[in-house]
Amino acid sequence: MISKYSVLSTDPGKIARNNLEKASIELEKMNRANVYALYSIYQSYEDGYKLLQTSKRALKLASENYTRMIIQFKQGLLGTAEVLQAEQDLAHLENQYVEAEHSFNQVKLNFQ
Repeated sequence: MISKYSVLSTDPGKIARNNLEKASIELEKMNRANVYALYSIYQSYEDGYKLLQTSKRALKLASENYTRMIIQFKQGLLGTAEVLQAEQDLAHLENQYVEAEHSFNQVKLNFQ
């Protein structure tokens, strides 16, 4: 019975209570959006790091392969076409590594 005659039961009181509930809902939405944004940035960081490590490993393997092919070329076991293909592969992987490193650095800055 007291709540029937209280300030909150009047029209301005009901409007204030509704506004408070709306503000609470909006605050919760913003918190969820912030958590999602942080999670997305973290996932980008993790993906970029994995890509960087994969590119680094591929570059190392291509470099070792190129070195072996040069040795085989000097021994007369391979022709220039195979060596040139290995050199192109190595250059392509070097470019991919540089791009992965650049992307990772950008994501890292966003994460910080």
